[in-house]
Amino acid sequence: MRFDRFRSWGTGFGCERSGRSGGATSSASIRLSATRPPNRSGRRSAHGGCNLRSGATLEQLAREINPVVRGWINYYGRFYSSALDFSLNRINDYMVRWLVQKYKRFRRKRAKARGALGSHARLYPGLFAHWRLIKP
Repeated sequence: MRFDRFRSWGTGFGCERSGRSGGATSSASIRLSATRPPNRSGRRSAHGGCNLRSGATLEQLAREINPVVRGWINYYGRFYSSALDFSLNRINDYMVRWLVQKYKRFRRKRAKARGALGSHARLYPGLFAHWRLIKP
């Protein structure tokens, strides 16, 4: 089994070859995968400093974040959507932080803020693009 990597547009990709070689029959399979999900600066561009915008509504944040996140899902999701899990969970963490800073009733109650975000996700499942893959 051999694992080759190459980089394209600042993103690494991996190609795994497995199979038997030699003899009368040989088989090989190739599996492409995104080896690097969006890095810290990419996540920073996606959440857009939502923790600094306490005057914005959740719908306004969704309008700003969704185009970037949809691009990630289309690009990285082609290979393995599991490579996105960490970055999409981080966006949910940023939204919880935003809720805590926006509403006084969630101060020092992050679990309650995450629950409120989860109930909002159940009421409006299409509000954020990443909620169809990762639930808060």
